[in-house]
Amino acid sequence: MAGNKHHNNRDKKVVAVVDKKKTHFDRVDKHTAHFDKRHAYHPEMRICTFKLSRHDSPTKMMARAERINGVKDTKYNPRTREITVLYDANKTTARHIKHVVA
Repeated sequence: MAGNKHHNNRDKKVVAVVDKKKTHFDRVDKHTAHFDKRHAYHPEMRICTFKLSRHDSPTKMMARAERINGVKDTKYNPRTREITVLYDANKTTARHIKHVVA
């Protein structure tokens, strides 16, 4: 900085913090007091099955289903040619999954 003789004096200052208020974030080992389990998110898990035709690829259908928000798991049964989808009913519906997959 041109013209400023004292530009290096910043590192010599001492900052004192007095009466720092504690927050609930400072107490790492303790649980927060304001957390209420009734207001926590509880997923409503449901299962639906879809019958595939012989022309549908099961891996493609499972990949489509897994891309949907709320779908947790997919399984394929080659004997019955059915896809079983485990999903959260609060985020998606079986009708929406069937629309995307089919």
